[in-house]
Amino acid sequence: MSELSGINLQFKTPGGLRDYTRHIHRNDILLTLITLILYLGGIAKYGYSLLLSLVVSVIVGFAIEYLTFKIRKKPFGDFAYPLWVLFPLILPPTFPLWMLAISLAFGTLIGISFFGGHGREIASPIAIGWTFAVLSFPTSFSFGWSYPFPGFQEGFTLFKAALPTVDHPITIFKSRATLSLLELLTGDFPQPPANAIPLLLIGCGVLILLLRAVDYRGFVSFAGTTLILSAVFRFLIPEKISPLSSLLVGNFILASIFVYPVTQTSARTHAGRWLSGILAGSSYFLIRNFSSYPDGVFFAVLFGNIFSPIIDEMFLHINSRGFTNRLNPQRNEGGNIPE
Repeated sequence: MSELSGINLQFKTPGGLRDYTRHIHRNDILLTLITLILYLGGIAKYGYSLLLSLVVSVIVGFAIEYLTFKIRKKPFGDFAYPLWVLFPLILPPTFPLWMLAISLAFGTLIGISFFGGHGREIASPIAIGWTFAVLSFPTSFSFGWSYPFPGFQEGFTLFKAALPTVDHPITIFKSRATLSLLELLTGDFPQPPANAIPLLLIGCGVLILLLRAVDYRGFVSFAGTTLILSAVFRFLIPEKISPLSSLLVGNFILASIFVYPVTQTSARTHAGRWLSGILAGSSYFLIRNFSSYPDGVFFAVLFGNIFSPIIDEMFLHINSRGFTNRLNPQRNEGGNIPE
């Protein structure tokens, strides 16, 4: 060990390990404020009942995290308020409030409370809550979709859009050959509230990336992999793969910008973020085109989150071996230092 004295061991990994908690408060505030903008589109298309869903989400999320701090007898730390604001936007517009509350409670408990609080999550609590909702309440989830109000003003005067769909929006999209791209972008099609007006969601997503509230590597690797695989296999087997415009339907845009790249649940190394994003994007391509859950993007988010620590460990191990070799330049090919 005497040979190591005086040596600065705070080296950079090949993946670029960084203090992932830096700017966490700033990023949380930015994500929350920009997410609130999405409520304008959601209310315009599906009614102001969405505000009631927001109130329930905030109350349930705050209560669970508050009780967690009290039970653990720890000083109050960071609250996961971006989760409370975002969660109602990823569910069907007419999803029952009590089911929303239970799903959010499950995501908060499993994703946040059990691991010591916000900032220590190993997987996205949003994805955990959504997964609980879709698996525990399949009937309400499947029939909770509705057609949006026409225009952009009617939703501010009506409580809830009441014309239900007969299937998931992605399934409906596959049978709607006459739907134009403009109609899709301006919200004249059933969607989750967050994506009620895709143009608004895309604009908010660009703003988040420009403000660096999330890590761009996670977004580029996740969304890019999905887009590339969809384009290639659409060309090879067009009868099996949906057109690229179908990615504008559902929670894909939201998950790829607002959920997957957040630093709390991302890989800790830069290389790890690239690789885990590629794995998550590949899994989403398979889920969307070959499974019974066409909008199972949050399954892919969980897949990427779970493998991120393993990927980080791999890159850190590779780097530590290289660092050891640099400390011992006389180490021979067999790994022994000659006497």
